[in-house]
Amino acid sequence: MYARMLFAWPDEPSYRQLANDVDEIEPEFQNALGRLVDLAKIEDGHLLKRSIDISAEAATAFEQFRKFSDRERRALDGREREWFAKGPGQVLRLAGTLCWLDWAMAGQVEEPQQIDAAYVISAIEMWREYFLPHARAALRQIGFNDQHAYARRVLRWAWVERRLTLSREGIRRDALAQYLDADQTQKLIDALARAGWLRETESQRNGPGRPARRWHVNPELWREA
Repeated sequence: MYARMLFAWPDEPSYRQLANDVDEIEPEFQNALGRLVDLAKIEDGHLLKRSIDISAEAATAFEQFRKFSDRERRALDGREREWFAKGPGQVLRLAGTLCWLDWAMAGQVEEPQQIDAAYVISAIEMWREYFLPHARAALRQIGFNDQHAYARRVLRWAWVERRLTLSREGIRRDALAQYLDADQTQKLIDALARAGWLRETESQRNGPGRPARRWHVNPELWREA
């Protein structure tokens, strides 16, 4: 489901004291929304479907975007790739939305007969310059893929528990609730070490057998938190 969403993460508004005064809604917005609502046609209790074409120039711009999307998503994986793959469909819907909003705000009588290139180009710009970076920010919070999500979970656990030193079994049992086996947990630890979040430390031998392996947590974790 998340791959179908257009994420928006705008800046949080500054504090404003509540007031009893309410600004009047601009009538042009009310009229535009009314015109959009009236577009729906119902017959025998069913919504009638209609189609609208895009112009030749719009199709050219759209195909260029599809080439870009196909090329870029091949370098991605996991959730980011899945979201990226929905880009062409999202751009078409955005273009249609912009076209019909423009018609509704302009108050024109005749409905659009096609979606012109300007709307497709604007939709592409919105997708690339606004929705794409916002989606990456949102997906980063849940993890671009399962490996990334598990890594975030380990680091979050280490931060909450104030663990300066970690063991593989402690990570597997306490941070990951044994979702991963020992080998998978070790691969995750190795990935965190390559990323600079963990550093293996020398452990003293207590009795026979191999010394227990331990990893120090990068102090930057507390600074970022």
